[in-house]
Amino acid sequence: MESTAMPPHADTAPPSERVLIMVNAGAGRRRAAAAAAVRLAAALRARRIPVETVAGRSVTEARAAIAAGARRGGGFALVAVGGDGTVAAAVDALDAASGGGPLGPLGILPAGSGNDFASAVGADGDAERLAAALAAGRTRALDVGRIRWSGPEGAGTRCFVGGAGLGLEARAVALARRLRGLPGALRYRGAGALAALAALRPTDFTLDATPAALGAGAGRMTLLHVGNTARAGGGIVFCPAARPDDGRLDVVSALVPSRRLLFRLLARASRGRLDAHPCLERFRASALTLVFARGVALHADGEPLAGNVRRVEISVEPARLRIGGAFVSE
Repeated sequence: MESTAMPPHADTAPPSERVLIMVNAGAGRRRAAAAAAVRLAAALRARRIPVETVAGRSVTEARAAIAAGARRGGGFALVAVGGDGTVAAAVDALDAASGGGPLGPLGILPAGSGNDFASAVGADGDAERLAAALAAGRTRALDVGRIRWSGPEGAGTRCFVGGAGLGLEARAVALARRLRGLPGALRYRGAGALAALAALRPTDFTLDATPAALGAGAGRMTLLHVGNTARAGGGIVFCPAARPDDGRLDVVSALVPSRRLLFRLLARASRGRLDAHPCLERFRASALTLVFARGVALHADGEPLAGNVRRVEISVEPARLRIGGAFVSE
């Protein structure tokens, strides 16, 4: 598979005064995450940067830890040690504490089963390189997505960095969380198969998208994915051309008529070959609003958000997140 990692490019910010290392204590690879956190803490202390390590199992705990760090004052960087769920929780917590301002700097030390976002930005797990980047204040500005939803179960909003999905994909994400013993892509493919066996019902929707050239329309979908990066689900390539620094979101909608075709498409996507098929529609947008004829499931960055949404608004927030890490050239 061709690499989708971003080319080296760096901006310089003030060096981090202190670093808060966030480790997902409930991750499937928690021992690897704990060991990576120890290596990073040692590398930072060798550079005389104060370090605090916190362990959290949920977005709520991550928000509390970051809010406490912000209350202590001074500049700090956050490092997420774990997989895509840990990165998503860190970004969500930064967003909650930001007051609508810029997010970060955020470092990523991948130690999860998927690591899709880390792969997209080239974070390679080298604690020494990450410590050097944070100490020097080398960062890159990346886009984040914003999703707002409403339905019979209530309403909410959330940032995402990798992607969001609706319909069958979101049901598969919920099932995948129960299949912890399998590697990332295989787990999501298996969950997708189980979700399809349970129900493969298309849903009617209306769409209003920006830029205006896309206009408004209507359609039917089995699943819909909005990507800020190419990969999701432990290596499944939904949006091959997506980049997290171009100010756009890549959207793919699939109306899959049979379970057999769905299984073939999932296998192709896990090999990076989900490029064209008559049942797929693709477009790029900076904002879109979707209204569904019946309730659908929703996830963002692999985190189930709701099981019965009727209206979803998704937009990009360009260059809002500052990332420091191994992709920045030395």
